[in-house]
Amino acid sequence: MNLETTKVNVIWAGEPGADGGGLYREFLLRSMANFPILSGLIVGEEGAKFFTALPNAVTKQQYKMLGQITALSIIHINRGPECLHELLVNCLFKEKNPPDFSQFTNYDGEFKFHIDKIKEGNLDSLLEVNIPPDYHNPNNNINSFGEYFFIISKFAAIEQYRKGIRSISRSILDHPCCFKKYFIKGTPLCSLQQLRKELSYKRSEEGSNE
Repeated sequence: MNLETTKVNVIWAGEPGADGGGLYREFLLRSMANFPILSGLIVGEEGAKFFTALPNAVTKQQYKMLGQITALSIIHINRGPECLHELLVNCLFKEKNPPDFSQFTNYDGEFKFHIDKIKEGNLDSLLEVNIPPDYHNPNNNINSFGEYFFIISKFAAIEQYRKGIRSISRSILDHPCCFKKYFIKGTPLCSLQQLRKELSYKRSEEGSNE
C-alpha cells in the first residue's frame, strides 16, 4: 500500500461503524505511540532509537511506509515518533554534526562486541569496514565505528524513510527548525495551527486523507 495515493479507511477488528476521521486519527496516534517498539525495525536506548535496515524490510519498502505514517501523523495529529537519536535525526534533515558515541550505554550484541574490542585497543573492527584508525584519540575510533554502524551501514533504511516522508510533504524535511522536534524526545511541539502555516501538504487525486 502506498499512502501517498491511497485514501486510508480504518476499521478496528470487532467494532462496527464507518471511519469518519476519528478512527484514522486514533490509528496515527497508536502508530506514533508504538513507534519505539516496532519489532525488527527500531533498535536502541529509550529516546535514542536507530533503524536496523533489515534487508527484508528494505525490500518490502517498510521504512518508506513508516516515513509516510510519520508525515501523516505530524500533519493530522501534531505528533511524531519523538524517540529517534539526534544523530539519526540530523542525518534525516541532512545536517552534519560530529557524532559522540563515547557515552553510549545499554547497547548489547554486535555493537557492544565491536566497541569493547576498540576500547581494548583492537582496531580490527575499523579496518574490516575500511575506517582509518586514530591511534592518538580512542574516542575518535568509537565515534567513527558508531557512525558507520548506526548511520552509514543503515543508509538504505534512512533514505527510504526520508522518501516516505517527502512523498507526503516535502516541507517537513526542508524546515528542520520547525520539524526536528517531532522526532526527538522531550522537545516542545508547536500548535497544530502554527504547524500548518509552515506546511505544504501534497494532495492526491483520490483525496488528502483529511
